[in-house]
Amino acid sequence: MLGKLDINGNPFIGVYCHANEDFALVPYELSESGQEKIAECLDV
Repeated sequence: MLGKLDINGNPFIGVYCHANEDFALVPYELSESGQEKIAECLDV
């Protein structure tokens, strides 16, 4: 699945994440909706 986010209001910024089958580590400044979208995309 492919997803698109606006990070700090800018759609051209990327984020580095680390994930396994149970959880994903994302930047702390990522919005709650952004965290939910990443969790949905990665199925964690």
